[in-house]
Amino acid sequence: MQAEAVKQELCTLQERLAQCSAESQRHKELLRSLEEMHEDLRGAIEKLNSEGDEHYAQEKARLREVMQENEVLRQEIKKLEEALEQEETCQQQRKKEAEAPGTVLPEVVEAQLERDMLARRRGFFSWLQTLCLLLVGLELVVGFALAAAVLYASWYDREFFYRLLLRVLPEETYTHLAYALGRILPVVSEGLLPF
Repeated sequence: MQAEAVKQELCTLQERLAQCSAESQRHKELLRSLEEMHEDLRGAIEKLNSEGDEHYAQEKARLREVMQENEVLRQEIKKLEEALEQEETCQQQRKKEAEAPGTVLPEVVEAQLERDMLARRRGFFSWLQTLCLLLVGLELVVGFALAAAVLYASWYDREFFYRLLLRVLPEETYTHLAYALGRILPVVSEGLLPF
């Protein structure tokens, strides 16, 4: 009986061992799946952290740019305020001078003369600059037109200048010009000359 009891106990122990090994296998699979989930979560967290860091860096750069722009604007406002104060001071001084006609300071007169001289110079130079630009533009237009006419005459109609200049120039000037241009633009004539 003891042998049977031992056998029976051995069978129960083997069943328990099988159950424990099955349970251990399930625990291993569960642990493996938990580890995979843990790795996935870790990757997702790292990704979110890197995206957050990038977003933070971008926002920080934007904030720095805005702060620099604000600083530039503050400096410009300060310069404008200083210029306004100087202008107001000048206007007050002019009012005082206008009220007292015999008390004009030499510095004020000299400053006014310098301003008037600069205004005249600016006017003269701006007219001179405009005139130069017009002349250069006209020269370019004439140059392009002449170049286009020469190209047209040299490629398509070799007698173009002869016909055109015959109508525009006197005959003597035309012969001198035709002689000079004849060396550059040779014309093959199949008959009498047009003049």
